[in-house]
Amino acid sequence: MSARVQMCALTILFSLSLLPSVGTTARAQTSACGTAAPVKDFQENIFSSEILSDTDYLMVGDRGKIFRSQDGGQSWKEVPSATEELLFSVSFVDSDRGWITGSSGVILHSLDGGKSWRQQTSGTDKHLFDIDFADPLHGCAVGDWGAVLVTEDGGAAWQDVSLPLDVVLYGVRLLDSQVGWMVGEFGKMLKTTDGGHRWEERPQVVEGSLFCLCRACPKCS
Repeated sequence: MSARVQMCALTILFSLSLLPSVGTTARAQTSACGTAAPVKDFQENIFSSEILSDTDYLMVGDRGKIFRSQDGGQSWKEVPSATEELLFSVSFVDSDRGWITGSSGVILHSLDGGKSWRQQTSGTDKHLFDIDFADPLHGCAVGDWGAVLVTEDGGAAWQDVSLPLDVVLYGVRLLDSQVGWMVGEFGKMLKTTDGGHRWEERPQVVEGSLFCLCRACPKCS
């Protein structure tokens, strides 16, 4: 089952809540090889999560921590990430293919539903706070100091199209391979119609920082 809600009509909701900084307890089964081990409580900051199916969930956070549940969140297993960087955002385009962004330009990619991860070369050392894919090929990541990266090949190559603005970008969502939105400090809202290569500022609705973008289900709106 796709983790993403496919939409014909899309309502964009702008969140004004602060970026989470409070630790969340992840109850995890841990092992260096990823197999089951005695259950242990971990006190970790969890910055992002993703629902892949009715039973498969992922959480990411401090010190490269990735936790995966296959029983609807009843128990959690730590998945090796091969990084100690903070992990800020996780996004899956379907039940198998997903990406994670983090501090110092880290981008991780999974092809097996989050069971294993490998690093992609981002070409930046800026913190990347959010990532989103329109399909398995077209994606965008945003972050510190106007950082914007786009890919048209699933992250095999990332192109730096950062903004010439002293602004932190916190959230990005792609509606399709061409159209997308991103938000950040000082109420910044920007839109692209060419796959993220160029961005146009849109009228601000608030003066405070905007931290995320959400898709609204058409059945609920």
